[in-house]
Amino acid sequence: DRPLHPQSQIHSHMKIRIPTLRQALAAGLAASVARANGEESVTATARLSAPDQPATLVLDIPWAEIRIDGTDGDTVTVESTLAQKDAKPTRPGGLRRLDDEVSFELTEKNNVVSLRLAGDNPWAGHDAEFRVQVPRAMALRIKTEMGGDLAVHDVHGDVEINNMNGQVRLEGLVGSAVISTMNGEVCAVYAKAPVKPISITSMNGEIDLRVPTDTKANVRMNTHNGSILTDFDETVLKTKSEGARGYS
Repeated sequence: DRPLHPQSQIHSHMKIRIPTLRQALAAGLAASVARANGEESVTATARLSAPDQPATLVLDIPWAEIRIDGTDGDTVTVESTLAQKDAKPTRPGGLRRLDDEVSFELTEKNNVVSLRLAGDNPWAGHDAEFRVQVPRAMALRIKTEMGGDLAVHDVHGDVEINNMNGQVRLEGLVGSAVISTMNGEVCAVYAKAPVKPISITSMNGEIDLRVPTDTKANVRMNTHNGSILTDFDETVLKTKSEGARGYS
């Protein structure tokens, strides 16, 4: 557990790396939305019922490659390699599918937009890809039960992520962040000095946290198998050991 609280003054760029894997976090996550069978990607939208009120995107998917971008507006747009639930796509030659096809469902109620997989066996959609555009101030609650890489850009709302396997990269953060992954590397880059708590945990993976130079914070770090590194000068970042390879 690595909370970040706005208390003590920090005057230098803050970069904290806790590596437990040799491979560094990839520079970015490119999510292609080309259908494997050559068909075009599917797009769905959901408009907020109260655009001037706080809103949340809830995404609960067993396994998928996901990219989320913050934009202006009051609409959530989803582009996917999967079909939308209840859609009846036209196939060449008048063919129709007999087996159960995994699809996605996008719904909105009381400013909560939900994105889930539909079908008798949603686990069969392990190769699904999603590109999502959300209002910039929207909060995110994301859960993947098995894994998949996740990228979030320019979302200023609070972020809660529970990922089992895969890389997590977040850029342009402003709100609080609670990120947990079992096997994967996490990179979180803040656009502004955070004023809310941050907690990032990884059972087996590197954590790279970057915040602006004017950030005021107390930082607690702990590792069971790896190193804790920083680019702060000793006169700027005051540290003390808490034992068991932990620092604050």
